[in-house]
Amino acid sequence: SQVLTALPPLRWALVLAPLALLVPALSLQSLPAGGVERTALVLAGFVAFEFCCGLYMPAVSAVKGALVPESLRSSVYATYRVPMNGMVLVVLLSDFPPDSTLLGCVGLLALAAAAGAMLPPSSAPPPPPPPP
Repeated sequence: SQVLTALPPLRWALVLAPLALLVPALSLQSLPAGGVERTALVLAGFVAFEFCCGLYMPAVSAVKGALVPESLRSSVYATYRVPMNGMVLVVLLSDFPPDSTLLGCVGLLALAAAAGAMLPPSSAPPPPPPPP
């Protein structure tokens, strides 16, 4: 099934993404500005995070496509976009330092990893869709 093959990469992405983003957050906090080590660690952390995004996007699309009924798909996706866009606006309109913003993102990604851990195991069949 689509869900069974997509869950392992999705779980890996959800676990690795906060760890990858933690590297630049801590580097910005603890290393001197303009240093080669700081720049290298921030770049490496963001490259690792982008790798996690590359794992996440197709995997979550497969899971959502299998679990969300077609008749409800657009309204469910729109409902989830509203809080996400609200968080983006709060971050963009606030004056938080970059390291604090990244640590907040790490916290939200850790919550996402915890939610991903609650997905059914790869061997379990997906729940049946609700009747129309």
